[in-house]
Amino acid sequence: MKLDWIEYAQHQGEDSEWIMKDIHLQNVNLFVGPNATGKSRTLHSIQGLATILSQPGPLKFRKGRYSAHFTSEETQYQYSIEFDDSQVIEEELTVDGQVKLKRTKDGDGELYYEGARQNLKLGIEPNLVAVNSKRDREQHPFLEEMCAWGQQAALYHFGSDMGRNSFSASKQLELEKVGFGDENRVIDYFLLGEAASDKFNSCVLADMNAVGYELERITVLQGDLPDMPPLQGPDGTPLKALVIKEKGVKALITQHNISQGMFRALSILIHANYILSSHSPSMVLIDDIGEGMDHRRSKLLIKLLVEKFADSACQLIMSTNDQFVMDAIDLKYWNVIVRKGSTCRVINEVNTPERFKEFRFMGLSNFEFFAMDFFLEE
Repeated sequence: MKLDWIEYAQHQGEDSEWIMKDIHLQNVNLFVGPNATGKSRTLHSIQGLATILSQPGPLKFRKGRYSAHFTSEETQYQYSIEFDDSQVIEEELTVDGQVKLKRTKDGDGELYYEGARQNLKLGIEPNLVAVNSKRDREQHPFLEEMCAWGQQAALYHFGSDMGRNSFSASKQLELEKVGFGDENRVIDYFLLGEAASDKFNSCVLADMNAVGYELERITVLQGDLPDMPPLQGPDGTPLKALVIKEKGVKALITQHNISQGMFRALSILIHANYILSSHSPSMVLIDDIGEGMDHRRSKLLIKLLVEKFADSACQLIMSTNDQFVMDAIDLKYWNVIVRKGSTCRVINEVNTPERFKEFRFMGLSNFEFFAMDFFLEE
């Protein structure tokens, strides 16, 4: 399942109002714009919908409205939800134009049952989201699709340490316990990947070399570490750490002593390879991609990620305001965020094809498209 289009309004009518309008998405997407235009907030809002769809229990968001369109093979899903004071005001799901779920603020409504082949009455608590509260693989398989999309979406903050200062005490690695998108559990993802495929390690190693980091080995050690004292958890259990060996260097290097830029690249490639090898990946969001890396390796990393995701079953959404990152990605993947007051809209090749076509004939760098405000209507 892929997210084709999304709109979001947060705290509408209040001083803190923020609106995200008409966001069209492809398989690979790069959100660009100056600081404070809403790039990070857009990615967090998309992840917010994933959280709403996948996490059961009382709604944790205060006030907002989402509208979104998804495609799963040939099936079209249209979903909307509005909530206020953490109570659902309205929720509706249509599948290929047929209403499968519809409820109002009192929790009453209707839900389609496969066994009965018709919509039956629905009664649910106002603070619960029906999509994740009424899951049933046999009666409501369409809800399973929506929940699975939310569960498989993962947001990464590339400007963080990406798990460099986090070590693992995991004793039994189970996917349902590790989950998706926890950037601090990169060691567990690495071990899960190795357990799932004997090619996982070599794939990550090849990717790191393709990005410009000449490595001979990536492994996980526990207890005695080559360049730092043994690490122990609160219960005395020896902790695990990622360890690398560079070409031409005899010593092993523990993750804590790997440069931040290199470790960010290693971490995101471990996450990306593991997610792409899973059975039902949906979406990877990376905020501030390339942050903290040198320009050459940053461009190589981004090109590699684009190649991996372009024809995959998983969408890739990245954000940046870095010139070198922008120049590394084809304009066809660009989404330029334009903010006016509290409202953000996106300009891309889908909704403004002539401006993009005209710019391509000028022979300038991608960044000039952004720097010259060429995307704005005259």
